[in-house]
Amino acid sequence: MLQKFFDQKYSFPVVVLAFLFICYQLAIKNTLMAWQINRQFRTDLAASAGISAQPGYLVRKQKNLQGIVERYSADSNAFRSAVITGTALIANRRNIVVSTIPLQEPGLQTIRTAVERVNFTGGYFQLLQALRDMEDAKDLGLLRSVKFSLLRAPGQQTAKTLEMSVYLQVIKK
Repeated sequence: MLQKFFDQKYSFPVVVLAFLFICYQLAIKNTLMAWQINRQFRTDLAASAGISAQPGYLVRKQKNLQGIVERYSADSNAFRSAVITGTALIANRRNIVVSTIPLQEPGLQTIRTAVERVNFTGGYFQLLQALRDMEDAKDLGLLRSVKFSLLRAPGQQTAKTLEMSVYLQVIKK
């Protein structure tokens, strides 16, 4: 049967066309699709100013910064009362003492930020637990700086009291 088919006048062109169709389906079709996708990618890449540009990067960055500003912004008067209340509750919970909350220091205040200092006395581990609680508290602002020191009473040779000074900062509204 195949011999009769190949004896005919148009058999060779039919076989060639069938072979080209099979090649197109197996290789050429995928190559053409890949070439079109590559061309589309190159035009999109040229339009977006290079491969280093990330789509939506500035939008994500602005959203993250806005979240930080919202978390750490407060009215300066309300911030001072929130610091006094919040630190007193934390100190009571951790069995430490709020030794002083000094007046606002003018050197630490700026137009956009307010800084409050709170001094605690107590045991080292209780002070660290209180510090962790202050970091987790939402209304106390950003924990800016911490300083530990041993206080020596006049006339004593060794220091007995551990003091922790905490600086809390907030963005003024």
